[in-house]
Amino acid sequence: MINHIKLINFKAFRRLELPLGPLTLLTGLNSSGKSSVLQALGLLRQSYETQMLTRTKRAGGGLLLNGDLVALGTAQDVLHEDFGPVEELPAVDEPLVGFAVEEDGEQRTWLAAYDLRHPDRDVMPLAEGSVRAHLAEQPFQYLHADRITPAVTYPRSHQIAVARGFLGVRGEHTVDYLRHHTDQDVPTEVPDGPLRHRDAISPNSWTRRSPGCRSCAPVSTSKPIPSKAPTRSASPTASAAPPASTRPVAGAPPTSASASPTRCPSWSPASPRRPRA
Repeated sequence: MINHIKLINFKAFRRLELPLGPLTLLTGLNSSGKSSVLQALGLLRQSYETQMLTRTKRAGGGLLLNGDLVALGTAQDVLHEDFGPVEELPAVDEPLVGFAVEEDGEQRTWLAAYDLRHPDRDVMPLAEGSVRAHLAEQPFQYLHADRITPAVTYPRSHQIAVARGFLGVRGEHTVDYLRHHTDQDVPTEVPDGPLRHRDAISPNSWTRRSPGCRSCAPVSTSKPIPSKAPTRSASPTASAAPPASTRPVAGAPPTSASASPTRCPSWSPASPRRPRA
């Protein structure tokens, strides 16, 4: 697990030290640097996947700024506008962009040089860096804010969805991934840890939804206002409507006869139709 990340002279940050947990939520104003943190991880990952960080400087190795995960432009776009010497960086004639990632107590460092003669290049030569890191070996998902929209067909790629287990930066390979793993059992229990809600009555996934729903959308105690719909004659085949006092039982899945003035936005009925890959 990544415990800590440090960014130096990278985009919005002159210097940033950020501790991470099992589940980390980044919040802040627009242009405050939230995307820069995620892009730094995506930059290192795509540079390893393309073997750019395993090549020597003479062989054209370095940080690949534009790839499958992130497209950051040129070296001039990546270098912090108020860059300067930092005590962690060696004293050199050219500016450096630095990354340090601590994984399970072990720190890996990468320093990329900004070439003053070629600021418009999209590969920054590596001045110092680790050969391998867990970041390049563990499963990795990176989603852009621009996601795919509902469609009739979706792309299929055995190499991306199955061999790499990657859903795509826009989620475009999710359907193909689910199609391949359709017979695989899904764990129904959440282990002890930070992902289990503190008010959950059991480790079952469904019972975790009730306290979660109450946190994000508390159920209203007021009575629903009766509808003023015009009266119609009842047909022999019409079924009687459920009474207004009916409420779903906490911890039980919703049924067609349940009615509630407030529904948790995270729950939606399952679609009877399955998208085709």
